[in-house]
Amino acid sequence: MRFILVGFGKFGRLAFDRLKTRFSSADFIIVDPILNLDSSLSNERIQLFPGNWEAFLADCHELLDPDLIVPVAPSNIAVTYILVSKPETEPTDLPKEVALNFQNFSFVDRSTMWMSHANFMCPDDCEEKETCAITGTRRRPMFNKIQDISVSGFQTLVIRSSQVLPGVGAYTFHDLRLICESVVPGKNYLIATSCKCHAIMSAIVAPDLPS
Repeated sequence: MRFILVGFGKFGRLAFDRLKTRFSSADFIIVDPILNLDSSLSNERIQLFPGNWEAFLADCHELLDPDLIVPVAPSNIAVTYILVSKPETEPTDLPKEVALNFQNFSFVDRSTMWMSHANFMCPDDCEEKETCAITGTRRRPMFNKIQDISVSGFQTLVIRSSQVLPGVGAYTFHDLRLICESVVPGKNYLIATSCKCHAIMSAIVAPDLPS
């Protein structure tokens, strides 16, 4: 088992500590563009990539389908991978009507927004259950809610992030690769990664290739 931690701030370090405790025989690649990584972390099971995640994802030929990507960076890592893998794609304005589907959301920039079922700060060790661990409310999983969004001119693609440990979600490189392969020229896309309660979504355009 190998975990790819993209981001090593507060939540990245927390995820790493929990994962290495629970999965003592797992391998890790830690990617972070800003913070100085502690070189004492590096050993035969832990590789450090102290550059930005765009550079890492642009040259991630060694990643394998079963690798688990833990996105703990303030960015839509799935879209970053698509943009560097398919240079013809580019961000585009997120249609304003998308936000109408969610009660709690915030825009990161013109092309990306965060969404959540919660209007409060969730515990960092929250367990993903059928009902909210804080309110007891049963809610429709966010990934299903996103999948049903219909916006004229856009196709919606969702990667489900599954809980590995309480407060730590991940998706496989296989799932990320398949989403990337689904992006074809001449279409606009809403690309989201989502667990049951939270998600990040970006809009991209894949222009027609020159004939």
